Amino acid sequence: MDFDALKRWAHAPWHCWLKEEKQWLEIFAELWSRLPAPVFETLIGRTRPLIVLPPVQQSRIVRITESLPVGAHILQLDTQLLQRPRPETLGILAHELAHIYIAATGDMISVEDLTNDLKADSLARQWGFEAELTQALCSDFDSAHPRRVLAKAA
Repeated sequence: MDFDALKRWAHAPWHCWLKEEKQWLEIFAELWSRLPAPVFETLIGRTRPLIVLPPVQQSRIVRITESLPVGAHILQLDTQLLQRPRPETLGILAHELAHIYIAATGDMISVEDLTNDLKADSLARQWGFEAELTQALCSDFDSAHPRRVLAKAA
């Protein structure tokens, strides 16, 4: 893991809220530590940064003062994730990071939401979040839902 890149990401002005939110900080520390190095480097790279916004329920202002000439990937958190078992939270966030990784690598495969969700699920499983993602999918979907069926078959 590129600790300089991690430090740069964590100290970006738009992530200053993380210092006050120990639960979120621990969740992201675990996510970053478990991701394959090339994935981690793509997600927090300088070209199109990943900006993690605090949950909307916290009513904070996040100032983005630097130029983002090619944009950014924005992940908006929800406090309801903290109400779930931690493995489910990790699985859901790994799935969302997979969507961002797919977009960052130009590997968008479909305009269909289900197809993209299945691809993101597959990547999250490849990254080592299979049990966590399966737990979340089993909590969220009925047994016939395609995402849950594929998770159970994997």
